[in-house]
Amino acid sequence: MGHADSVIVTLPLPWARELGIAPGEMTQLRFGHWRGPAQVDYARNPGNSVEVIWNWPDTQERIPIPSHHKPRQVRGVLDLGPVLAVLIGAKAKDVGHRRIPRWAPSLFRAGNQKGMPVYVCYADEIDWQYGRVRGGRRWRPGTGVDWQWWPLPDVIYNRVPHRWEEDLAPVKQVKTEAEQRGIAVFNSGFLDKWSTFRILHRVSHLRRFLPRTERMGDPGAIGAWVQAGRAFFAKPVHGSLGEGLVFCEPHPDGWRIGTQQEGRVQRAVVSQERLIHKLTALTSRRAYLLQEKIELKTYHGRKVDFRVHLQKDRHGRWRMVAAAGKGAHPEALSTHVRFGGTVWPAEEILSHWFAHDSDTWLNRFSDVGCAVARSLERVVGGNFGEMGLDMGICTEGRLWMFEANAKPGHHIFHHPELKGRRTQWAQMVIDYASRWSRSPRGMTE
Repeated sequence: MGHADSVIVTLPLPWARELGIAPGEMTQLRFGHWRGPAQVDYARNPGNSVEVIWNWPDTQERIPIPSHHKPRQVRGVLDLGPVLAVLIGAKAKDVGHRRIPRWAPSLFRAGNQKGMPVYVCYADEIDWQYGRVRGGRRWRPGTGVDWQWWPLPDVIYNRVPHRWEEDLAPVKQVKTEAEQRGIAVFNSGFLDKWSTFRILHRVSHLRRFLPRTERMGDPGAIGAWVQAGRAFFAKPVHGSLGEGLVFCEPHPDGWRIGTQQEGRVQRAVVSQERLIHKLTALTSRRAYLLQEKIELKTYHGRKVDFRVHLQKDRHGRWRMVAAAGKGAHPEALSTHVRFGGTVWPAEEILSHWFAHDSDTWLNRFSDVGCAVARSLERVVGGNFGEMGLDMGICTEGRLWMFEANAKPGHHIFHHPELKGRRTQWAQMVIDYASRWSRSPRGMTE
C-alpha cells in the first residue's frame, strides 16, 4: 500500500451511478499495485474520462485515465485496472535527460486500447518507501512526454538495454523488491552466447541447426582452429550489436583478420603466429567463443541472415511475430544495421530464392525458433516474454541458428512493410502482461 496523504477519483456521472457511488463517498481503491482509501467525486469535464488525484507528502499529481479504462467494483473495491511499467534504464541521471524509446508510443496506444495503462521508468526513480514511480508517457500523439508519480505497477516489463546496467544496484533492487511485493517481472535478464549454445547443443533435434562452436581458451585450442585452415569468427560471449566481433580467414600471406568496434571495421593481414597471439590476448580482457563461418545465401549482392522475432501470447505460448532479412554491408563483418546492414521483409527474400516454397521456410523459422525459445526457457528459468533469434540459410539450402537475444532490438520494425508488426508486438506485450497482472503472484491484499 502506498503512502499518499489522500487520493481522489473523479468519475463520469453515468459511471458513478452505475457503480452506485455517491459524490464525496469514501471507497477502497485499487490502481495498479496500490490499494487504499479514496474519495470519489464526479468529473466536471465532458466525456467518459477518469482522473486520479494523488496528494503525496511532497506534491500533487493528476493522472488522467483514458476513456477505454472503465472502472469496476470487485468485492467492494473500486478497481481502475492493472498497470504496466516498462523499465528502460538503471539511472535517469546517467542519460542527462529522461527520454522514451521509439517503440514506447506503440505500447502506450496498445495499453489504452486494451485497458492497461503503460508508463516507462528508470530503476533509480522508483520510490519504494512511498510505493510510487516517476513514470513517463505521451498521452496524445504530437504532445510531449509527461513524467508523473504513478503507483507501483502490477507488472514490470524489463527493457534495460545494456548488460552492464542489469548488474547495477538500482536494477537489482527492482528485482528484489518486486519479488517481495508480488509484482511480476518478465524479460528478467540477458542470455550469453556460450550458455545458449551449450543448452541447445544438448537438445538432439536442435543440434543440427548449430554451427561448430567452442569456448576460446588457451593458445593450443586456438591453434587447432587456425591449423584447420577454414574461416571462422571470434565472438564476445556477452557481446551484442556486433561490437567486438572478429573474423579470420586464410590469405596468401597468412591470415586476414577483421574487427568490428564502435561502429567501425578494421582489417589487417597477419602471420599465423600473430593471429594466435592476437586471439589469445582477447581472452585476457573478456570471454570469447569461436564459431565456424557459414557461407550464407545472398540477396542484391549482400550476405543475408534473418532476425526471427518471437513473443508469448496471452496463453503463454511462443509465436513468431515477424521475420526480416538483414543484408551485410560489403565492408562489414556482420549484418547489423549499425554497421551498414540493410533490412528487407523475409517474405521478399524467400520468395526471390524459393518462389512458391517461401511459406514453407517461414514455417520452418517459426517451428525451429519456438523450439529454441522453449528449450532455453526450460533450462535458464525466469520469465521470458520475447526473444530475437538470428538464423540463416547457407548456399547449400540448410537452415542454421546462430544466436538468441532475450531483449531483441527493433530495427526490423522500422521497415515500412514491417511497421504493422510493431503494432502486433505491442498488443502481444500487453496481452502477456495482462496474463500476469492479477495472477496470485501479482495480487496484493
